[in-house]
Amino acid sequence: MFEIKDTAAGLTVTMIREPEPRNPRMADENLFQIVTWIPDLGDAHDWPNEQAFLASINHEETVMMPLTTILIRGRHALVPAYKDTDRVVGYAFASFESICLFNKMGKITDEVRSRVLENAEYTCLGELSAYEEFIAGDVHMYHVVDKRGELLEEERNICGSEYAMSKAKDAFQRHLYGIQMDL
Repeated sequence: MFEIKDTAAGLTVTMIREPEPRNPRMADENLFQIVTWIPDLGDAHDWPNEQAFLASINHEETVMMPLTTILIRGRHALVPAYKDTDRVVGYAFASFESICLFNKMGKITDEVRSRVLENAEYTCLGELSAYEEFIAGDVHMYHVVDKRGELLEEERNICGSEYAMSKAKDAFQRHLYGIQMDL
């Protein structure tokens, strides 16, 4: 648990571990689809095997990242397969079309291609990281209350303790500033 109080302003922010975390693969709008052939790992799909998947993908118009697994708390989590020796168990992929929709752009031109694809890779890594933090139980929530105990703000299902703490501190400062401006 993490807590900040300002008794003069009557403001408190409390961050705790999320009691009922939701799977970010099921609840969030993800750019990348994750395909594996390991039961209960990755997103639902109809490809019977890796060969069928690879044959159906337009490799010229798709960003793909091979994935391997690591064990966290007895459960598999997916991470990028960077080494040739890593056993590929699936892929994270996004079509250029979905990347354009995600970034609210018309098309990927030669001028922006490398930057857009680099940003897509960061997005994929973020989605994988959120899933890994979910598996590890590193999901938090915070709430900000005033001196009367009234809830001013709450955010749930924040993956990663450092990120959650940063968001909680920002919310506290924002409300503290609002109180100070009202004086």
